[in-house]
Amino acid sequence: MTRVRTGAAIACAPTLAHAQSHAAVLTGGYLTMLVALAVVVASIAAIAWAVRRLGGARAIRGPLKVIASQNVGARERIIVVELGETWLVVGVAPGSVSALDRIPRQALPPTPDPRATFASFLERARPRRAPTAP
Repeated sequence: MTRVRTGAAIACAPTLAHAQSHAAVLTGGYLTMLVALAVVVASIAAIAWAVRRLGGARAIRGPLKVIASQNVGARERIIVVELGETWLVVGVAPGSVSALDRIPRQALPPTPDPRATFASFLERARPRRAPTAP
């Protein structure tokens, strides 16, 4: 029996050596792939940081400026856009944008302070009591 075991070990020796060298090649390939992936991800992050830091996003903006916007439905909005000396009133819905009106540029009305508005509402809603005599 010892001959059979020894013979089997000698017969399998080249296969074991091949498997070990194949595992080393695979491990080296995976390591190279992971290092290359880390370099690519780090490059993308560095480029994004540089563009944000240098103000690249501001250079992409055009002459349009959103003045106001109001939801009028679940996915519909009306937007006032400034283009030079003109305001465009635009309706936006999924899959469509429609010009509704064109008006000359004007000053915006002052927006009320929400806290002051709510305080005045509470003041009006509070019941009035007659003064009591001491």
